[in-house]
Amino acid sequence: MPDCYSHPASLRDELQKELGTFPLFQFWGPGANIKSTQWIADASVLTDKNTIRLNVDLPSALDYCLQKFGPDFNLIANELKQIDV
Repeated sequence: MPDCYSHPASLRDELQKELGTFPLFQFWGPGANIKSTQWIADASVLTDKNTIRLNVDLPSALDYCLQKFGPDFNLIANELKQIDV
């Protein structure tokens, strides 16, 4: 079942109420894409409104591109454009 971790635990329910279930299956491996990265970015914006310190890692959009396509950067142009918003 897709899910995410948060601290405090109540933050998970707040984020999923606003953003829907975390797209875990788009977070890593062959299914990694911008959908999970966008969810994390949106969650960070919502969380930032109520916090003093926030660390955000936007991993999934680029983490696996080179594993999928090899070292040809021309093949990840779409992923680079998606993250550069």
